[in-house]
Amino acid sequence: MNIKKIHIIILIAVIFMLSCKPSKIYENYYEFKNNSWNRFEKLYFKLPIENTKHNYNIFLSVKYTKQYTYQYIYIYLTIKTPSGEERMKEYKFKLRNKKGVIKAKKIDKIWNIRFLLKTGFHFSRKGICKFEIENLIPKLETPGIKEIGLIVERSN
Repeated sequence: MNIKKIHIIILIAVIFMLSCKPSKIYENYYEFKNNSWNRFEKLYFKLPIENTKHNYNIFLSVKYTKQYTYQYIYIYLTIKTPSGEERMKEYKFKLRNKKGVIKAKKIDKIWNIRFLLKTGFHFSRKGICKFEIENLIPKLETPGIKEIGLIVERSN
């Protein structure tokens, strides 16, 4: 094989690896004391928006233990964009199947799963975007929740 073909193969491999890598622009987690999320404890995340040319995918990350016995997690999400727009929505995400089997990746004694909240979300103005997440489980404490995170990636 000549040197020119080797350079072309390397260039194609580099382009392929760069194109497959997600463009994560924000990732932040809230860790709960005693692995329990209080019903009235709202979570706040602030995302600085610097680029209005792209669309973004927004994910919720949930890290939980076997003490979380519910099949679903219920949350309420409020997004306040720099342009003044406010979006609100309830979500219901499945953490266990009907037989009680957990649907997540396990590391040690913690399960981790992420859910798509918004796809192709566009910010029309630069500034701070505020996210507020509420626990909608109808009990004062929700045991077994270790962390809730918000992840934002540039969509391709």
